[in-house]
Amino acid sequence: MNDINTNTNQISSSSSNHWFKISLWFFLLLILILFTLAAIFVPVIVLIVTTKTITISSSTTITTDVITARFIPNQLIDGNTVTCNIVNNSNPRYTECLDLRSNSFYFSNDVGCLSQWSTTIPTQWDPLGFCRRITGSSTANISIYYECDMNQWRIIWITNSWSYVQDIGFTRHLRCYY
Repeated sequence: MNDINTNTNQISSSSSNHWFKISLWFFLLLILILFTLAAIFVPVIVLIVTTKTITISSSTTITTDVITARFIPNQLIDGNTVTCNIVNNSNPRYTECLDLRSNSFYFSNDVGCLSQWSTTIPTQWDPLGFCRRITGSSTANISIYYECDMNQWRIIWITNSWSYVQDIGFTRHLRCYY
């Protein structure tokens, strides 16, 4: 009779130990699934919050930055694609676009053939308003690098609207101070 009681205790103990192991494995599997889901969805949520991507054609993607107000290599502004060959955002005082163009056209320059940085504002377009649009700051200021080549079509931006003029000069670089 003692043998039967001992065997019953061993079976109960073994059965209880078996269910504990199954419960532990189930818990660990659940934790693994939760970590996997977090690893998949957290970066997607962060990506959705920080950027907005617009695909124009299969070969052209333009990204507009919706969190920070700064130049990026390709951005859509008032329906036109604004591109920078090089973007400099390393200085916390300004954002800088080198080789500034819109729809492949340089911006106008009716200031002169300076080939240097200047704070002179041209009359044909509104770089100050443009910088304020880029930075989101109503007190933004500018510095522009003007150059000249030959008379050709240049793009201008005034009060959220685009147009073209003929000009010998062009705006090569634009620096928007916050």
